[in-house]
Amino acid sequence: DEEGYTFGFSAIDMENPYFITLENSIRESLTENGDRLITMDPGTDEDVQASQIQQMIDEGIDAIFLSPVNWESITPSLETLREAGGKIINVHTQVKDMDYVDAYVGSDNLEAGRICGQALLERALPLLSVDREGPLSPVRSGYGE
Repeated sequence: DEEGYTFGFSAIDMENPYFITLENSIRESLTENGDRLITMDPGTDEDVQASQIQQMIDEGIDAIFLSPVNWESITPSLETLREAGGKIINVHTQVKDMDYVDAYVGSDNLEAGRICGQALLERALPLLSVDREGPLSPVRSGYGE
C-alpha cells in the first residue's frame, strides 16, 4: 500500500477567514486522497514563517501551499524548499522571485481593478446625469475634476 503525500500550508495569518476557508478546502481534498496536510500559522511574522517552513521541511513535506508574509524576505525559504526537493504552490500573494514557484493560484489583480472600476462607473453615472442645477450638482462637478 502506497503512502500519500505530505503537504505544508503556510499563509499570512490563520485568523483571516479567507485563509481558514482555503486551508479547510485543501485539507478536505487532500485527506480524501489519503494525503496529509501540516498547517502552521506565522501570525503575520515573516521570521516565524521562515522557521515554520524549515520545520515542515524537516517533517518531510513534498510540497507547500504558501502565501508569504513578505514577498521578498521569503526568498531564502524558497531556496531551501527547492534544495529539499519540495514543490511550491504559491497562493494568493505572489513571491518576488516566481522562478522558484511550481504553480501559482491567485487573482488577476489588474482585471479585478478593471471590474471594480467598471462597476463604480455603472453605479456612479446615473448620479452624474441629474439636472446640473440639482443638489448633486457639486458631486457631478467634483467627479468631473
